[in-house]
Amino acid sequence: MPLLTDRLNFGNIYFRDKTYTPDTVSQSIDAVADCLNKQVTSNSPFVYLFAPNHIKMVYALYGIIKSGRICVLVDPAIGKLELAEMMADTVPGALIRIDKTTDTFDFAKEFEFRDCRVEEKRLEGLEDVCLIVYTNASDGYAKGAMLTSKNLLANAEAGILANKVSAGAVSCALIPFCHLFALQTGIFIPSLSKTSMLIVEFEEFLKIKFIADQILKLKVSHIYSIPAIYYHLGKFYKSKGFPTTIRSCVCGGVVLSEKIFNYFKNNFNLEIQIGYGLTEASPICAFHYPGDKVKQGSIGRTLPCCEIAIFDSEDHGVPIGQIGEICIKGSNVMKGYYNNPEATQLTLKNGWLHSGDMGKMDDEGYVYFIECKKRMFNVGGNKVYPAELQRLLKMHRNVVMVTIESELDEILYNILRVHVQLRNKNEDSKKEYKDWCEENISKNKLPQKFEFI
Repeated sequence: MPLLTDRLNFGNIYFRDKTYTPDTVSQSIDAVADCLNKQVTSNSPFVYLFAPNHIKMVYALYGIIKSGRICVLVDPAIGKLELAEMMADTVPGALIRIDKTTDTFDFAKEFEFRDCRVEEKRLEGLEDVCLIVYTNASDGYAKGAMLTSKNLLANAEAGILANKVSAGAVSCALIPFCHLFALQTGIFIPSLSKTSMLIVEFEEFLKIKFIADQILKLKVSHIYSIPAIYYHLGKFYKSKGFPTTIRSCVCGGVVLSEKIFNYFKNNFNLEIQIGYGLTEASPICAFHYPGDKVKQGSIGRTLPCCEIAIFDSEDHGVPIGQIGEICIKGSNVMKGYYNNPEATQLTLKNGWLHSGDMGKMDDEGYVYFIECKKRMFNVGGNKVYPAELQRLLKMHRNVVMVTIESELDEILYNILRVHVQLRNKNEDSKKEYKDWCEENISKNKLPQKFEFI
């Protein structure tokens, strides 16, 4: 069965003012795969990769896949409670925690091996899976979306074709690599198209001058990001003009406001290409192709690797212009949720992935996102499910009740506010609870405002 790594075709990788050639990258990938093959003693195929934006992330990701194992993608800032629940589900035989101060692996320091055993019945059907990403906690519990080499290749090849990623291209995903949108656009697409990539560390995202200098110096042609980054880049470039090397700016993760779109169009004569996707679809499903008429409110047209249909509550197609659930079918759609047949059956029905998002389609094939059918907040481009967050916040022994509210800021992000009732209500208890939250819950899910009642 062909692996994603059988199709690698690198250009240069630029990171921290250094250039990493295809030969250097390939040798480092082989070293990771070789280490795993020699050192893993568990029958578990799962290798946890705590995934910062770093050159060693590329080595580890492809090394895991090349060794025939399954990469479980982990946010480096994950909370202890969420990590414990993940590790009980996909029991890891190895964990890779990247030391960001170096650009080569110290395997003894950065690789942890566990001699654990996984029941054989929990290993069934995993032969073609190479990546698991946890998502969709609408019922309070995150699920591991199983993605195959076929899924990821289909989506990457469609993205290369649709976004005209060709010779001389330099791609840059200004999104954390622990998100599949960043992984696909920032790593898979360039490394399968013999084009170059620029890796920018998460800590540098709001150092806009640094990013702008890198874009100019390395002649970046394709940017993939979220509204907040485009907002700051637009402000920076207003007096300087947008770099002429840029061929494409794609926005995903959260709805792009009309204010930011018009700012780029009016100041730089550049239309940001709005797109749409979800982890279960590897993840890109639709976007505005280069040269498309960008329609405000639309998420663009379907990618070549899939079909999009709008269904009613009984899974019948609705007429053009009528609102229903956005559903996807294609080679990019996940195999299912690991160890969760019930959730898989609810999400994958009759060959169609049910997104849980409501939308419509016009007579030119443009899709429009209307609202989430499932209850979810978008915080800085991160999906936060209130059912999961409320469950985690209530796990502290001193909590009586928790409720969550949200409001939108000027670039259409949810700002979360939580109301907490504690049994012991003194100031020390409030501080102790907030400290506990920071230790046990992922930073991107933490409420920005705590109110104790």
